[in-house]
Amino acid sequence: MSLSNPHTAPHPAAGRPWWRIGWMWLVVGIPALTVVAAIATITLAVVTGDPSVRTPGDHPPVHLRQANEQAAH
Repeated sequence: MSLSNPHTAPHPAAGRPWWRIGWMWLVVGIPALTVVAAIATITLAVVTGDPSVRTPGDHPPVHLRQANEQAAH
């Protein structure tokens, strides 16, 4: 092995398991964290749906902001 030729030097991570290499946690961890966050967001959206807005009489349903404006008048 010659120290002047970088192509013949052993790789610093050679022989180490993948979980002991720091940058590998970025490669695996960020996508995994994104999947967990997406599942949490979907669960939250399904479990806590939008509340129903009741309108008086036979009026069609309206946006919540419009319902608040109508109630203020």
